[in-house]
Amino acid sequence: MTLILALYPQHRDAAAQYVRLTKFPAIIGRRLDAAVIVADPYVGAQQLEIRATETGYELCELGAVNATTLGGRRLAGGDVVALKSGDVIEAGQTRIEAARAKGRFIPFLCAHPEFPAHGSRRVCPVLVNGRPMAPCT
Repeated sequence: MTLILALYPQHRDAAAQYVRLTKFPAIIGRRLDAAVIVADPYVGAQQLEIRATETGYELCELGAVNATTLGGRRLAGGDVVALKSGDVIEAGQTRIEAARAKGRFIPFLCAHPEFPAHGSRRVCPVLVNGRPMAPCT
């Protein structure tokens, strides 16, 4: 099973980070040995753990000082919740979106504050010579 995470820092000048997870459990945090390293001073050293289950994935809040939310719901330390494709996690000042993949990379829905959505699938445009263009054209 493969899970793709898109990490969006709160700062507009920072680029999104995309991570493909294939080994579980996977720790998300600031520690250099984490599966997903988040460069956000408000994220704990080991804030979250993602586990693969027979039916999908689950997210475990590891008791970080700063709050974690899943879909706007605050998680307490030790909470374990189902993680589905499209779920939005907020940890520190970083937004994380989860997407399941079946053996290939899939595009993410547009969430960049400076780019308008393109087309019915709402895929972010890419910059070509400084101009936003539809991807895969």
